[in-house]
Amino acid sequence: MPDWTYQTVFRPILRRMPYPAAQRMAFGTMGHLGRNAVGRAIIRFMGHANPPKAASVARGDLRFPSPCALGCGIDLSAHAVSALSLFGFGLIEVGPIDVGVTGESERKSTSWRNCGVTIPHSAQVDLDRLVDNLKCNRFRNGTMVVARLSVDEDADAGAVSDVLNQLGSTINGVCIVLPLSSDGRPDAVPLDRQLTQVSLAGLKTFVSVSERTAMEHAVTVTELLNDQPVAGLVVNGCADTGGHRSMPGSEVVQRTAAAVRTIRQTAPDMFMIAGGGVAEPADALQLLDSGADMILTDSGFTAAGPGLPKRINASVVASKSILSFAANEAGDQEIPTVHRSWFWAFLLGLSLLSGGVMALVVGWTRVILPYDEEFLGMRRDEICSINPKLLPFMSHDRVTLAGTMLALGSLYLALAWFGDRRGMHWARVAVLTSSFSGFLSFFLFLGFGYFDPFHAFISAILFQFITLCLRSSQSPQAPPEFDLHNSPSWKRAMWGQLLMVIHGAAILTAGVVISSFGVTTVFVHDDLEFMQTTRAALVEANSRLVPLVAHDRASLGGMLMSTGATVLLTSLWGWQRGRRWLWYALAGSGTVAYVTTIAVHWSVGYTSLMHLLPPYGGLLFLWLALLLAKEWLFEDATTAPEDVR
Repeated sequence: MPDWTYQTVFRPILRRMPYPAAQRMAFGTMGHLGRNAVGRAIIRFMGHANPPKAASVARGDLRFPSPCALGCGIDLSAHAVSALSLFGFGLIEVGPIDVGVTGESERKSTSWRNCGVTIPHSAQVDLDRLVDNLKCNRFRNGTMVVARLSVDEDADAGAVSDVLNQLGSTINGVCIVLPLSSDGRPDAVPLDRQLTQVSLAGLKTFVSVSERTAMEHAVTVTELLNDQPVAGLVVNGCADTGGHRSMPGSEVVQRTAAAVRTIRQTAPDMFMIAGGGVAEPADALQLLDSGADMILTDSGFTAAGPGLPKRINASVVASKSILSFAANEAGDQEIPTVHRSWFWAFLLGLSLLSGGVMALVVGWTRVILPYDEEFLGMRRDEICSINPKLLPFMSHDRVTLAGTMLALGSLYLALAWFGDRRGMHWARVAVLTSSFSGFLSFFLFLGFGYFDPFHAFISAILFQFITLCLRSSQSPQAPPEFDLHNSPSWKRAMWGQLLMVIHGAAILTAGVVISSFGVTTVFVHDDLEFMQTTRAALVEANSRLVPLVAHDRASLGGMLMSTGATVLLTSLWGWQRGRRWLWYALAGSGTVAYVTTIAVHWSVGYTSLMHLLPPYGGLLFLWLALLLAKEWLFEDATTAPEDVR
């Protein structure tokens, strides 16, 4: 589920529901999607969130695809591990599992004031259900799954072993809460006993410690862990102050970062995961800059939305890839431009733009081309004599097609130059996907017996451009933009993205509908009412008139499908802070297409409100979405703010 749907639709609903019911609904739905290939394809398509290689984490024998970890207590019964692994996480904690605890757990809730979310960790995890769900979520996408164990000090020696035997091969590691003695110091005796049981199971072992303990007993903690077969340390920040208030998430992050720095001074080679209060990428960068290898997010994930790990990964890559990109770009200059995919995508856009200009001139003047006259066996004046409104009707179709070509060509130019040329994979995929759908629409009108030779010639040339684009390599990935804060402008932009996605889907649907008319009835009621005629009368006047109009309709429908797919995919994957070029591309192309369409309808007198309602509504949707997102898309995203460096 992308952030734009979560922030605008689901989060307001979930916040009004009690915690267990909200959790079951959210993660139960994701769990069903993650357990089958079709559902995972939907998640990949919507999120496009696989972490880039530059975000991977390695220390010693530990390897993770991402520096993001999801803490326990969120997906309490591990309903959606397979789905969550596609969100950009490198590690997922499940549990917490109480070992040797009788009665109700006394763990406190996790609550951060700036998140507005409370996770009651006192909820008991049913181990049998947890194991069953983990067995159903075998797909992990390279993500490590770790079970958090909370072992009672009075638990017998075999209690941990029994739990691990039940978990079996469903997990990759275990995280044990560091036992403390009565005076609050780390207790080595129960830790030795617990780690012995875990080591026998052959699992990676992590030890969790609070930031307060890490600060006060840093030397003791590191000495204790250096003597044990421990893979890493998890430093957990806590919002509870022991009084009637809880600390804001930003303060929790600062305290956790200080604890990590203290531990790092005494253990420079220790693998550390830091968590507590992480609700936006700026929090994650602060913890990573303090010395943590990975960050752990829990309540912040429910506040920011499913896109949080993707945003963190992008910001991490941006913070460390600027210099490496400069080096790669220098070496990459040896590859000729004609061997780059963006070059052919740019030519495709330029060709569509040029064709749109020519189609606009013809559609608003002569309308009928010589080969149209040859196909009909009639001259232009003879066609006008059939029905005085026939040419204006064909003009409105052809000018609308021209406006759509101008829009699509402009989008391709922007995606090629600003996206594909900078190594943005999503931009290349958007161009390829939409263009292939447009080329397939060429065959829609052939069933009526009209073969447009000029259309076929142009399509053959453009198809070579897109084939060369597919076969050519992409430029190296430019440093991603920083997207550090869950600011008010970001939240407004999520509403703008929701509207833009709806807008793209609506254009795509309109293309499918118009294409279906083009290959079936050809005319709608408003068309015949405008011309004051019937389909039978047109067929009687010239049996080839309907195939000619069908050709126009199918071509328009196909072009709308390509444009809708481009707008939809761009809105899904490219909506990123600082991309003002995307704002200008969507604003310019959309406005040109809608204004052209509305203008030609008024010019020929085809002013039916029902017929013009889609372009009126589309123009309104377009500008409402763009106005909501303008501040966020125009923000400077090339450098990190000073407070995060």
